Amino acid sequence: MAYSLDTPVRELLDTPETLEVLKKYIPDLANSSQIEVVASMSLKKVLNFPQANMTPEKKAEVEAALKAL
Repeated sequence: MAYSLDTPVRELLDTPETLEVLKKYIPDLANSSQIEVVASMSLKKVLNFPQANMTPEKKAEVEAALKAL
């Protein structure tokens, strides 16, 4: 399976390998009180919210880590 920022958050949370990537780069996401609200969204959409505080460089790191799986 190919993973990227276009993958839905729920799928990333439900897959052990991708969950580890999220915990490493976005540790607050899995424990967010809003997780059910964003679970069906792509990770890209979630990371574009101002609250995510994600720089383009950090997004690129997350995407590279996901694609490496």
